[in-house]
Amino acid sequence: VTLAGNSAEGTLFAAYELLERLGCRWYLPGDWGTVVPEEKTVALPAGEVIQAPSFPSRHLQTVSRKLPWYRRQRFGGVYFPSCHGIDLLPRATVEKEPELFALVGGKRVKSQLCVSNPEVLKRAVAAALAYFDKHPDEVFIGMGPNDGGGFCECPNCKALDSGEWDPFSAEPSVTDRYIWFFNQVLAEVHKKHPDKKIGFYCYHTYQLTPKKWKPDPHIVPAFAPITLCRIHGAENPICPDRSFYREIMESWGKILPETYERG
Repeated sequence: VTLAGNSAEGTLFAAYELLERLGCRWYLPGDWGTVVPEEKTVALPAGEVIQAPSFPSRHLQTVSRKLPWYRRQRFGGVYFPSCHGIDLLPRATVEKEPELFALVGGKRVKSQLCVSNPEVLKRAVAAALAYFDKHPDEVFIGMGPNDGGGFCECPNCKALDSGEWDPFSAEPSVTDRYIWFFNQVLAEVHKKHPDKKIGFYCYHTYQLTPKKWKPDPHIVPAFAPITLCRIHGAENPICPDRSFYREIMESWGKILPETYERG
């Protein structure tokens, strides 16, 4: 019997595949979820089995990647970063620098940043460069709005939007302003760190594709449709949410080379 992969991890997965074919199962982490049959004779049919992963990256949230169980499930690949918030260097507070934060109802509040402000862009670039200087092997930096609403209503930010209405979040789409912002950040980052990517959550009221700005191909969305049905499957013929979600995934796939699904 020969077990071989294109990497050390691939060879390990081949070993787990062999054990599964002999009846081993790892339903849950730990001894309680482990099933190893007792056999007096171990036998396999003659032949050759070749497998390739359906996805280049696959992970499960809240379960430690250090557990043997994680590898036995064949999880692995690039780990998509957390994308809630935009780091600034130096950091800012709404009390000291209110102009860097969102204008909502005529007041500057800390819910979101004012992404049209040149100083916000300058500091976001500085933070991204510092991150890749410290972590040169990282593929992504996570970036995006803070979790929740409160988007800036200043004229400059609103001018970056497409004016499209998101029917499921029942708010104006703000996708375009963030695509514009990510494009500017990447243009500066790539001068020192070519091919680095920004990962963001395609989420809430920034789930629709951009209409005003063409995204840099190094922008990578992870679909997280919190305003859409999360019960029915994508093939359900009578769930309008899932049909709409499928349209969203397909439309992003037409304009960007890489997408993730954060189910």
